[in-house]
Amino acid sequence: MDGDQFSESLPAVRKVSIVCSETKTESQCSVCFVKKGQITCWFCQAVRYCGSKCKKQQRLKHEHWCKEITKAVEEVKARAEPLKAYKLPDNSIVNLFQDNLGKLPIPSYFYGNLDDPVSLYYSARMDLIHDLKTVGRLNNSKIAYDIA
Repeated sequence: MDGDQFSESLPAVRKVSIVCSETKTESQCSVCFVKKGQITCWFCQAVRYCGSKCKKQQRLKHEHWCKEITKAVEEVKARAEPLKAYKLPDNSIVNLFQDNLGKLPIPSYFYGNLDDPVSLYYSARMDLIHDLKTVGRLNNSKIAYDIA
């Protein structure tokens, strides 16, 4: 193996998710912090509540960030579409979420180009991660961190 070359990549052992929207992690209620979270927010999937009383109690506090996460998820999905048929430097077309997982292109924002599809996807993904971490911190939600 040459110092600048990697050996042939191994086949994928898992499917890459464009957006992680669920977790099997158990967590406490994001309001009372005592009972197990049984109800997951249907829109953002980032907080759990023990029941409808706690969910209603936090509705106003959670509503803003829930909308932000929902918008960010849609942005990530939209920015991922061009990467499902991405043209590599050798002119081959690949789905970057299924093929060549070990050979993803370096986002060109490292070179000052912010408009290429990979850079736009990374930027949208980082915005979503930021929103999920904010919800995790504000709502003491372990699952928000898990899906970030």
